[in-house]
Amino acid sequence: CLGIARVNAKMGYGHNARKYLTEARITAQSVKSWERLAEAYELSYLLSKSKGDHQEALVNYQLHRAYRDSVINEQNYNHLQNIVVKYEQRKREYELAAANERYEQERRNKIIIALFSAGVIVLSLAALFLLLYALRQKTRGRNILRKSEKMRTNFFTNITHEFRTPLTVILGFGRQLETGELKKTEEIEKAGEMITRQGSSLLQLINQLLDISRIHSSIGKAEWCTGNIVVFLRMVVETFEEQANAQNIELRFVASETKVIMDFVPDYIKKIMHNMLSNALKYTPDGGRVHISTQQEKNTIVIHVADTGTGISPDDLPHIFKPFYSGENSQLEISSGVGLSLVNQIVEAMNGSIKVRSSLGKGSIFTLTLPLRHGSEKWPVWTLSKTATNYEKWYVRFNPKKLPEPSEMSDEKETILIVEDNPDVLFYIGNLLDEKYNLLFSKDGSDAFSKAEDVIPDLIITDLMMPGIDGYELCRRVRASELTSHVPIIVVTAKSSEEDRIMGIEAGADAFLQKPFNAQLLNKLTEKLLKMRRSLREKYSQVIDIDNETELDIPSTDRNFYNKLTDVIYAQMKKGEIDLDEIASKMTMSRSQLNRKTQATIGLPASKYVLQVRMSLAKRLLDADVSMPIGEIALMCGFTDMGYFSRTFKQLFSMTPSQYRKRVL
Repeated sequence: CLGIARVNAKMGYGHNARKYLTEARITAQSVKSWERLAEAYELSYLLSKSKGDHQEALVNYQLHRAYRDSVINEQNYNHLQNIVVKYEQRKREYELAAANERYEQERRNKIIIALFSAGVIVLSLAALFLLLYALRQKTRGRNILRKSEKMRTNFFTNITHEFRTPLTVILGFGRQLETGELKKTEEIEKAGEMITRQGSSLLQLINQLLDISRIHSSIGKAEWCTGNIVVFLRMVVETFEEQANAQNIELRFVASETKVIMDFVPDYIKKIMHNMLSNALKYTPDGGRVHISTQQEKNTIVIHVADTGTGISPDDLPHIFKPFYSGENSQLEISSGVGLSLVNQIVEAMNGSIKVRSSLGKGSIFTLTLPLRHGSEKWPVWTLSKTATNYEKWYVRFNPKKLPEPSEMSDEKETILIVEDNPDVLFYIGNLLDEKYNLLFSKDGSDAFSKAEDVIPDLIITDLMMPGIDGYELCRRVRASELTSHVPIIVVTAKSSEEDRIMGIEAGADAFLQKPFNAQLLNKLTEKLLKMRRSLREKYSQVIDIDNETELDIPSTDRNFYNKLTDVIYAQMKKGEIDLDEIASKMTMSRSQLNRKTQATIGLPASKYVLQVRMSLAKRLLDADVSMPIGEIALMCGFTDMGYFSRTFKQLFSMTPSQYRKRVL
């Protein structure tokens, strides 16, 4: 309508223009279009002005301005609103971006913190792992050093024992031969045999020590030859037949082939078999078996050495071929740790191998595998004639396992128990003492303690390094036993350190002698200790004096023994009958053991000690109550015969019970 009104106004149709303007104003007011109202009033103003109606023109102009200002204000407001909206929108966008930025920053910070923490944790764990690894390596290194030091110490201790023990026999009998103490031809021959045997043992040990350092060196070139190895092995085995027969051990050699031509070093094979067979016979008990078998397999020969001995501990098996290793679990023999190490080095030098299977209590099987050919060189031929001239020297001089016969027991002589795992040393010590004392022999601590409790000797002479129960444990057991606690002990050993002496004294030894020892010193020390024991008997005899209130300086074991024995006797007296067998049973020993114990400690047989305890009680009762009938006192002391009680009392105190009571009154 407004457009039509403009057209009519331009064409001069004022009436039509006003009509359309009225409609346009109504329409604009209905739709509240202030901009169209402003235009309508503006056109009305122009029409009124052209008509000359200035009054109406002014009114329309004012309305036009009013509506136009409203439109402008609305536009400004809308613009402002748009600006505010845009500002808010941009603000929200900025805040969102800032929030996103903060979120991203926080996320990045968290990631950085997480990575840093993970890095710190990883580094800490790595540092901890390295620290633990270093600590473990240090501990492992320390353990290796400790084991090496222990192995070294054990080696030197054992090798010292292996040197000093033969030297004890050699020097001891040598001095006796030098001074002319051995006069009988039989004694001289026996001494010469033992000197030769122990000297050979010493020489063999020295040679083995030298061989260990020489096998892989250029010193002493190996003399290879080619020949029938089966014949050679059979000859080596035959050199051990005497020792096997002496020990009642079945020694058998079985070869799958009678002839196997092989490149070998005779000296190497002899040393391998000597060590293997020596060990097999050493650790196999009487009545056991040692079997050697050979079999050719392709280009090698396999040698099995099997025995029914004590076997090897699983803890020792991985180490037995190490130089100077001596098994800690061995309960049989003291070893230098040289033999098997030498065997292993020789086998390696011959490009062979050695393995072992063993079971404790059942035996061991050593398996050697050696190549039949050594290089491409043609070696000299080995023949039996080359060995026959020196064959007798191959025979082994072994230590006899049979102990010396105990001397004929005499009541007038004191008894000495000698404990030593080397029979020659046993024989030597026995030879020094057999004229003056009764002698008993034992080769290990367990057997020695059993004999000590059974016989109750006056003195024990023992070695420290022995199979099974060693000398330290033997001393401790002797001191702890009521039967043997009083027996003096002399330790004769190859150990020489102050620590060993202190351990021996703490275990209960009374004296220490180092191998090789002076025979005169052993004799004097034996006499001195036995003399001290005799003088102590008088002191021990005071134990039976009930009235003696003096505190006796005697070992607590012996004091407890006599206190217990006295209590048992008092219990027997209450029954009215004294049975010495029952008293011994209550003391957990036989009647003969009880008798030897009291005889050794106080110089009285058990029956006399029991009698004196009964008489001492009778004296106390007579002193305590003068009105008590003597017959009742006799019954309380275990006497059913009044006459026998009076006679016994008079024999001991030179007066009858009645005379004693009158003397008191």
